[in-house]
This record gives sequence, C-alpha cells and structure tokens, in this order.
Amino acid sequence: VLPVAPDLNATLGVRRAGVRNTVSDGVAETDLDDDLTVATAGLSWQASDEWRLFVRADQNFRFAKVDEHTNVVFGTPVGIGNQTGVSYEAGAQYLAPQRTLKAVVYQLDVDDEISFDSTGFANVNLDRTRRRGLLVSGEWSPWRSLSLSADYAYTGNEVTAGPFDGTRIPLVAEHSGRVAAGWSPRQEATLYAEGVYVGPRVLGGDFANDFPELGGYGVLNLAGQWRQAGWRVALRVNNVLNREYSEVGAVGFDETFTTRAAYYPSPERAAWVTVSYAGPW
Repeated sequence: VLPVAPDLNATLGVRRAGVRNTVSDGVAETDLDDDLTVATAGLSWQASDEWRLFVRADQNFRFAKVDEHTNVVFGTPVGIGNQTGVSYEAGAQYLAPQRTLKAVVYQLDVDDEISFDSTGFANVNLDRTRRRGLLVSGEWSPWRSLSLSADYAYTGNEVTAGPFDGTRIPLVAEHSGRVAAGWSPRQEATLYAEGVYVGPRVLGGDFANDFPELGGYGVLNLAGQWRQAGWRVALRVNNVLNREYSEVGAVGFDETFTTRAAYYPSPERAAWVTVSYAGPW
C-alpha cells in the first residue's frame, strides 16, 4: 500500500502460484502442470471523514481439483483447464457512528470457468463467462441495543464465447438479498433474526437454458444466545416458516436416459442448541 497523496493510497500486488499433477490409470500418465502469475492494482481516496471512494482491478485463478480432473465416466482422464479471470470494481463507502453504507459496481470476466455437466457426468470448461453486478450493504444502529442491516446483490451473468454464447450461467441468481436485526435486551442476551432471498437460477448443467428455471426462495431464520459466568447457550432455528424449496437443481438422465430436471430438497424447519464453557484458566 503506497501513499500517493495525504488522502490517496495506491495498492499494488503480485502473486505467483504453481501446481504439479500427474494423473495415471495404471497404463498411461498425463501431466497437468501449470504456473500462473496474477496481479492487483487499486486506488483508494478518503474524500472526507465519512466517505471513501475506490477503484480496483484483480486477476484471479482457480486450479482444478483432483476430482474435477478425474471424474470421467469412460476412458482415461485427460484433465481440464485451470480457471483464470480478471475483475474490475468501483465503489463508495460511508462510515459514521452507528451507520455504514457500501456500494460496489463490478465486472468479472472468467476464461475456462469450471462447471459440472450433469448430462455428461463430468466437469467441463466454459469458454468465457461474464458477470456484471451491483452490491449494496448497510448497517444502522438506532440504539446501542439494536442493530439493523441489509444486503442486496444484482448479478447480470452470461456465457460470452463458445457454443453457449449468450446464455445464462447455471446456478447464478440475478437477484439476492438479506435483511437482519440483532437486539440485546440485556448485556448477557442477544436475539437475532434474518430473512434471506435468492432469485430464480438456471439449473445446473443446463448450459443451453432449455429447461425452466430453478425457482427462487425466501427463508426466515432466528437465533439467540445467553452468556453468563463463562457459559454460553445458543439456540438457532432455520427456515422458521417451514418453507419447502430447493437450493440446488440440475438436469441429467433418468432411468430411461431421458434428460430431465432434478431437484435436491433443502431442509425444512431445523433447530439446534449449543452449550459451551470457557473457564477462567
């Protein structure tokens, strides 16, 4: 982090990474080695005591995991490409006593994004994908005992090259958000509630966007904890309204080798209690 001016800082960084893989089926061996150098650069301007403005560019990567290289159904695994990309973002942050606000606009371009093709039972590389979006988050504490927060994300997404050019990326929601409240009626006690929403998404493996979307969902979660003399007792209840929904769905073959949609049901109402003790030693 380099000071450029009294209220202006520059961020510069470089990272080097490498991976060495050899995949063997007992007869043939395939080397899947790679070396990557990525960089980051940004500027941050403290425009006033409360406001900070920033821009940033980051190169990124993800090496394919062993199971992603080798989960082919037939033949010798030959591996898939490692994922690389670059992101650009610009934003503003407001920080004042009892309230904060942050907004970021961004674009993320990815080459060889690793995705699972449920119709072929194997991981594949998408030629090129793009996400453009907006992230907004804020927190407000009108009283010391009460905290309110909210987050919203818009993610425009599409495949931008290859045979699926122009289609949406599987399992990426355009709209998602969260609202939450935390209340401490006493110093020892805290109560918490949150509502989570995730919008409709393309089913996993539906690269051509031929199937109906996986439906969006909203759930309400509650939690509370009590601390006293080293003891901590906490209770959490997820999906309080007992909604039936699926966080994940995909297309694949049924027993007649017909391509169909499949849905993995998420838990209905679920609760658990945790008890812990931190002694004075």
